[in-house]
Amino acid sequence: MKRTSAGYSRSKGNAKALAATAAALGMTGCSFLSPSSPQPAAATLPAPATQPEQVNADAQRLQQQIEDLYGTPGQRKNTPLPNEVGAASGDAPIAQTILPGNAVGAAKPKAVVVPATMAAEAGSRDPISAMGAMAAVPQPDTVAADPTMEQMVALLRHRVQANPKSINHALAMELLQLAEGGKAEDLSVLGVSADDSKVVGELASAVQSMSALPASPSATLAERTLPVSKAAEGWEAAADLKLPTIALASRVDSFGVYTPVEAKFPAGKRSVVIIYCEVANFTSEKSDDAYVTRLAQQDTLVTEDGLLVWRPNPEEIEDRCRNQRRDFYLIKKLTLPETLAAGKYTLRMTVTDKLGNKTDTAILPIEIVK
Repeated sequence: MKRTSAGYSRSKGNAKALAATAAALGMTGCSFLSPSSPQPAAATLPAPATQPEQVNADAQRLQQQIEDLYGTPGQRKNTPLPNEVGAASGDAPIAQTILPGNAVGAAKPKAVVVPATMAAEAGSRDPISAMGAMAAVPQPDTVAADPTMEQMVALLRHRVQANPKSINHALAMELLQLAEGGKAEDLSVLGVSADDSKVVGELASAVQSMSALPASPSATLAERTLPVSKAAEGWEAAADLKLPTIALASRVDSFGVYTPVEAKFPAGKRSVVIIYCEVANFTSEKSDDAYVTRLAQQDTLVTEDGLLVWRPNPEEIEDRCRNQRRDFYLIKKLTLPETLAAGKYTLRMTVTDKLGNKTDTAILPIEIVK
C-alpha cells in the first residue's frame, strides 16, 4: 500500500517519541526504526556491565505493560498488531525496539513491538505520561495496619448476621470477645438458632476454661480437655433419645459385640432369639458415688395389618456406674411360638428415658415362612 509523506513524517515523530520514552525508562542506546527506513539487522543493546538486572527488569516491565494494554500475542491471534513480530506484514506504521534478552550475553534478544498509534501520543505529551501505565514506575506497597480487636469482632458479627448457620464465624467471634475479657454475645439477635447458640456459647466457655487451667506438664489430654468433654456430655443429654441399632441375635457379649441372626423363621416351629438394642443420648445423673440412668422398655409384635400378637409387661431399668457411661444397650428374650402363622410381622421396641423425659421407638421387620 502507498504511504504518504504525512505518514512518513508521523512515523519519524513516532520513533523519536518512543526513543524519548525509552530514555525516560533508562533504556538508552535502543534503536527505533520507521517502516520507510531501510531495515538493518536488529541491533542488540549490550546490557551495562554494572546493572544487568535493572536493564532486564526494564525490558520485561515494558513488555508486560504492552501486553496489559493490547493483550498477549495469543490473545491477539485474530486481530494482531500491524507488522507484529512473527505476524503477517501489515499497513500501519510501527516502531520496533530491540531490547536485551533474559540474561546478559543472551544469543537471541527480545523485540518489543510498540504500535505507532500509541507512540504518536508522545508528540503532544511527556514521554512518561504518553506511555501511561507502561512507563509508570511501581511504587512500594503500603503496609496496612493490623485491624483492631473491635474491627475483627465487627466483621465476624456482620458475617454471622449474613449467614446465621456459619457456626465457625460465630465461635470465632465469641472466642475473641472472651479472650479480651468481654462477655459472650447473645447470638439469637443475629439470627442464630437456639441450639446452635447453646453449642457455640458453651464450647467457647469450655475453651476459655481450658486456658484458665494451671499448666502442668504431667496433665493428660483428657484432663486438659475436661471442660470440653463436660460440655459435650451436656449436649448429648439435651439431644433427643435415639435407638440407632436394633437387631436379633443368638448371643450378646457386650456393647456392639453380638452374633446376629436373620429375622426370618420357619412356621410351625418354636424359635427363641435375643432382641439387641443400642441407646444413645440418654441422661445420667450423679448420685452419691455413682452415675444413675433410668429407662423403661416396652416390646410389641404386630401383624402386617397392625394386629397385636405379643406384648409383655414393660420393664424398668436402673443402671448405676462409678463412671459416666458412654455406651448403653438393652436386651430382651423373644419367643416365637409354633402357632404363629406364616406372614410378615413388625417388632417394635419403645424406650423411655425417665430422667430426661424423652422417648424413641425402633422397628425391625420379622417374617415367618412356610
